[in-house]
Amino acid sequence: ADLIARRRTVGPTMIVAPKWFAIGADEQGQRAGWVRLLGTEDGWTMKLGEREVRIASQDLDGKQANWRGLGAAGTLPSDSALSSLRPDADADEPPFSPLVLASKDRILAGYLADDGSYLDGDLYLDPERRDGQPVYGVMLVAEPDLLNNWGLADQTRAALALDLVDIARQGTEGPIRFDLTLNGLGASRNLLTLAFEPPFLAATLTLLLALAIALWRAFSRFGPALRPTPAIAPGKSRLIANGAQVIARSRRLRLLHAPLEAMAKARIARRLGLRETDGDDIEAALATRDAPSLARRLQTLRAARTRNELLRAARSLRDLERTL
Repeated sequence: ADLIARRRTVGPTMIVAPKWFAIGADEQGQRAGWVRLLGTEDGWTMKLGEREVRIASQDLDGKQANWRGLGAAGTLPSDSALSSLRPDADADEPPFSPLVLASKDRILAGYLADDGSYLDGDLYLDPERRDGQPVYGVMLVAEPDLLNNWGLADQTRAALALDLVDIARQGTEGPIRFDLTLNGLGASRNLLTLAFEPPFLAATLTLLLALAIALWRAFSRFGPALRPTPAIAPGKSRLIANGAQVIARSRRLRLLHAPLEAMAKARIARRLGLRETDGDDIEAALATRDAPSLARRLQTLRAARTRNELLRAARSLRDLERTL
């Protein structure tokens, strides 16, 4: 209704109602652009201002439909269905002035019966409008077989189509334009609607399923929560290992010479039942047991400069301790 109301301020308007469901004719030998008719609309309703216009489809059961109007008469090409304006029982007066009628005075084409307008120069003005914009007439063709290719194949119907166009133009000299945007031609597609149409429907359903799984995983976890592993494990062995790593990375191996020497000397003296300060007594006790000299191994420890040399010296002191 809003589209037609805006269009009336631009120029005369002719509305051709839809009727047929059609698909492209793909049979061999068919001409390009031809279609195959599948059936008709049951009927539809539109708004024109404050008025509701209803178009009904009547099954002809193989009978030929006739038309008359504008000083001519003839038959319609289809014997299966007829579209006409359905009168509103609640209306005080019919919304359209008939131009073309069928049997039982069914209106096939009519002119919108409103308050009208008057011609002022080249413009049709409505005295009730305060904005000064022109108001042109509206013609509705309920039976499209009067104007489509099927209808124009007959000379009488073609002459009627020319008369309808001339009447709809109201004597104006402007060009005739065809607005097919209501049929979807030239209009941008709605991305939301396109997402739920093939071939994008499968991808949309997959995305929605993945989103549902992600939400489910976010609100329900599997099993108890995992406790984070501490950066430094507890225990003396771990503390010693960490301290050794710090010394190794800082390359201060010389700092281990004195602690290792004192620890090894104290452990061996304890095994021999002596004090660690009694160096000569320790050497004498080792000699009586045919054990290697402690002083020589301590000298090797003091001379160690690399990690491997330090490990070999410490291992030799440990081996000496185990022999006692």
